[in-house]
Amino acid sequence: MMIDATCFTGRWPFRKLGKPAIADLLEDHAKNGITAGVVSSLESIFYNDPMEGDEALAVSLPKGYKLAVTHNPLLPYAVKEIRRNQLNAVAVRLFPSYHGYDPSDGAVQEFCRAAASVGLIVYIVSRMDDVRADYIHKQKVPPFSDIMALVQATPECKFVLSGMRMDELCRMAKDIIQCENLFVDTAYANVPPFPYSAIIAALPAERILFATHYPMICLESNLVALENSSIDAKAKATILHGNAEKLFGF
Repeated sequence: MMIDATCFTGRWPFRKLGKPAIADLLEDHAKNGITAGVVSSLESIFYNDPMEGDEALAVSLPKGYKLAVTHNPLLPYAVKEIRRNQLNAVAVRLFPSYHGYDPSDGAVQEFCRAAASVGLIVYIVSRMDDVRADYIHKQKVPPFSDIMALVQATPECKFVLSGMRMDELCRMAKDIIQCENLFVDTAYANVPPFPYSAIIAALPAERILFATHYPMICLESNLVALENSSIDAKAKATILHGNAEKLFGF
């Protein structure tokens, strides 16, 4: 069993993606033995009202797939809306690199506490694409220290750190391990070519979620990297589905 903890559907405004539809995601998942996933809308990141994209995605999700809504904690209705959780999401993704706020801001802390009060996991997405390719809208990748300040200030909330490169995860591993409410995914940890041996050496398997970053990054490359790693079978199962089952209730 494999669960994709971070995947997306929809169109990306800065470059053409070959497979933007939910049907594309389901087809490629099925081809590669992935049976479930936590899905978000790419378009919602850039809407003034993110729910407009989330609503369209929510009605198209098949059995076995769960919704992660998108939000900007600085919007005036953010806390009220996340407490309502009217789309029955299991998580919320925050994009400070695009929405331009400091993750350690008091308003972000309040939002995360509200999300935790209704059982939502909070993803902090540090980047969505290679910053070297930005030219229309520049991502501002938040300092790791600001993310850690948020995680430490809201211990009642469970976080998934997404969009981090492998070298960043390994370099910050000691700080990550100290925060029991912090997990990481492999959505952007695609450098070097076979990264899993490095990440399992730095972090316990119980804190790592398998994720593909589909359709932004090639799905198969992530699977090949995992299949050719030196990770033992128990740790591999924990990463592939065990942690996601516990966090998201699959």
